[in-house]
Amino acid sequence: MGFFNDRTNYFKSIAHLNKLIAHNQEVEGVTRASFFGMNDEDEVLAACVNWGHFPCMVQFDFSGRYTSNITGEPKRKISNAIWILDKATVTNMASIQAAKDRSFEVIEQVISAMWDDFKEQGFCGNLQYVDLAQFNFLPIGIVGSSLYGWQLNFGDDTQATAVTTKDPEQWYDE
Repeated sequence: MGFFNDRTNYFKSIAHLNKLIAHNQEVEGVTRASFFGMNDEDEVLAACVNWGHFPCMVQFDFSGRYTSNITGEPKRKISNAIWILDKATVTNMASIQAAKDRSFEVIEQVISAMWDDFKEQGFCGNLQYVDLAQFNFLPIGIVGSSLYGWQLNFGDDTQATAVTTKDPEQWYDE
């Protein structure tokens, strides 16, 4: 499919299988919409107001860089950002804390799913190297009028063979 599509599909599959997120799963007679690939907070809010279910996973775009050393293969280092959000009653601290607790539970389950995939297969989706020391989380909230949760940031490496092998099919002859 493509580098970014494959990555999005991997995160979407985690959201589908996790019982708290349950994206595209039928829960209490309703098929949940709880995974969003977004570009910015405004898109998240529009989706959440109109049809989102909670808790939800929001995957933002990626950023990255290339690294290399004289003897090794170049790598593409990717930075990922995922939000896990839940609804809370803004005026109720217990409700806010419950939303953060439930979101944090999901964050840790997302990490554990990725870690299990990496241990069992040596990769997760098209993430080829996952190091738990690269994972960090930050509280988020208030987003919109009632959403709280966590932002999970982590890096991963993939082989960057496309930058070392010029594809003659992509070039005109001189």
